[in-house]
Amino acid sequence: MTEYLEFRCCMCPNIGTQKTECPTGPLKYAVTPCRFVKTYRDERGWMYKVMSGIGDDVFKARYQKPEKGGWKGVPKLPWQESFDEAQSDLNAYAKRRGWEES
Repeated sequence: MTEYLEFRCCMCPNIGTQKTECPTGPLKYAVTPCRFVKTYRDERGWMYKVMSGIGDDVFKARYQKPEKGGWKGVPKLPWQESFDEAQSDLNAYAKRRGWEES
């Protein structure tokens, strides 16, 4: 499993966004994949990612079964007021469950 962060870096320019690339900066010379914003796949092939609720003011980890089209909320994870909080919940949950990045 690729190393990922459970929390975003405090100086991250992407705070509060779903961007999957870490941009260059004063001490960083190349664009790299974000180590915080991740989607996952479990052993059944189900996909997991953070999505907003109605109105973009709450966020939750959701799952999708391969044979189905819709996304449903992960019951064990709470609604959060920010994308970053919900992504942190999902990253920690995925790590405990041993899920792979997708």
